[in-house]
Amino acid sequence: MTAYIKQGARISLLPVSQFCGLAVKLSEAHGAGRAAACSSAWHAQAAGAPDAPAKLSRLTPAELETISQWKKPTPVKVLGHELTYEDSVKEQPVGLTSSGEFAESGEVVTCGTLDFAWIVDHVDPFIGRVAVVGDLKKTRWASSGPDSLQLLTYGYSWAKKHGCRAFMTGIWVIEDEEWQWSQQVYELDSFTELDLFHRIKSAALNTSEEAAFGDHCSSCYGKLHCPEYTLPAQFAETVLAPVADGGPIDDGERLGQLFAFAERVGPLIEKAKDLAKEAAKRGVQVKHPVSGKVLTFIQCKSPEALNKAKLFAEIPTATKFLERGNGYSRMVWGKAK
Repeated sequence: MTAYIKQGARISLLPVSQFCGLAVKLSEAHGAGRAAACSSAWHAQAAGAPDAPAKLSRLTPAELETISQWKKPTPVKVLGHELTYEDSVKEQPVGLTSSGEFAESGEVVTCGTLDFAWIVDHVDPFIGRVAVVGDLKKTRWASSGPDSLQLLTYGYSWAKKHGCRAFMTGIWVIEDEEWQWSQQVYELDSFTELDLFHRIKSAALNTSEEAAFGDHCSSCYGKLHCPEYTLPAQFAETVLAPVADGGPIDDGERLGQLFAFAERVGPLIEKAKDLAKEAAKRGVQVKHPVSGKVLTFIQCKSPEALNKAKLFAEIPTATKFLERGNGYSRMVWGKAK
């Protein structure tokens, strides 16, 4: 995306920045999480992208082992057409100007890189060609779904680039090995188009730095650096107050108070979570104070794992490949020097 001069938030951040004016600053300062790094590396490798070796080299051995088990998106039928991952175009840069037009380069309000996409013909000749955009997510909880503003912006941009009057969006959930598709074919008539681009532009340019706590926080990679998320107002005058100021804390005594406090309340926090989970299992409606959503349980697939006992029983010599790492650091309280 070096050819773009971005005015606002990148496309992947729009589902958060549409609600929070601090999201852009936090994202630029603290970047994305490890899940995003794994997804990006896996997709670059699957797509044969030239930057795949560099992205893979930034993963830990454990992360490399995890993504080696991920499967490519399966063929799927959309609007009567069978779409395959192999036939898609991949890693496509997209950008939108301030007037809502597709741009190959230059100044844009937002830009990003869509994972993979196709162009198909609709059965209704009036609609004509449809832009179909697919996105990769590690888990179903990694986004707000195929109708999220991120996916809609990719679809809108891809439709604009190819002169399509409509688009569809889908997500391949890597861990569940399943597709999730948008609830509708989005047609770009004058009213729909203006409304959608207004949402896109408003979210991209929401850089007021005014934090807003809400359900969207779960999708923000910078939330652990956000005082609105980590420090509710009722704790502002407590031992936790320095955390809200931002930046490093070099006062060893205050840091000691903070760390000791975290150790004391940690078990209480875990106990509170356990109580909520147990109540939800019994049928109690445990409701989020902001989003209004309730705690629910879903069945997830377990990741594939190597059974070492069976392997060594079948191939005893395989034990020669066992290795021990270089160790790790563990923080403990010790005597002052």
